[in-house]
Amino acid sequence: MKTWCRGALALRCLLAFSLIPTSLLAEPVTLKRVVELALSHATGSAISAADEQKVAASYRELRDSYIPQITTGAGLGFSYGFPLSLEGAAPALFNVTAQSALLNASLHDFIRATKVESKVASLNSKDQRNQIIQDAAQNWRSGSSGWSNCNKTRRTQENFRQRWPNASRKEWTRNWMEPRRGFRWLK
Repeated sequence: MKTWCRGALALRCLLAFSLIPTSLLAEPVTLKRVVELALSHATGSAISAADEQKVAASYRELRDSYIPQITTGAGLGFSYGFPLSLEGAAPALFNVTAQSALLNASLHDFIRATKVESKVASLNSKDQRNQIIQDAAQNWRSGSSGWSNCNKTRRTQENFRQRWPNASRKEWTRNWMEPRRGFRWLK
């Protein structure tokens, strides 16, 4: 007997909490909050930011060709006879070599092209951000006008019920769905 009462009590509590209108628990969302959420959760802005980082990395990689690359080492090791270095020079205990591009027209053109690509990527990122903001604002506006239309429909239903209090809900919805038949009420 006690388990049945506990089950019934649990069922009542579950029904009470599930039937609470969600409109009572919901807060109105401002346009600023909608835009912030859209910008933080949009994948398009993340993709355009990744493209922008990729272009910046390729620019840095090409620009680093002008920075000298220094290599150090030693030509020490076991050998039979007189050790020869790779360059054909005399053996040494310590070697330092530097290599960089001084004048390279094609590299200069590639760097110029990646600068342009970087500007395009930043403009694409800004355009994507503006598109996300515009979509969020339009959806927020259509959602708020949708609620006003819902309230307008609710007021129309209340006016209808006040004019014809004897009509049942089933008859009202059936006749509302069939405009050809008009508003005929059966008693």
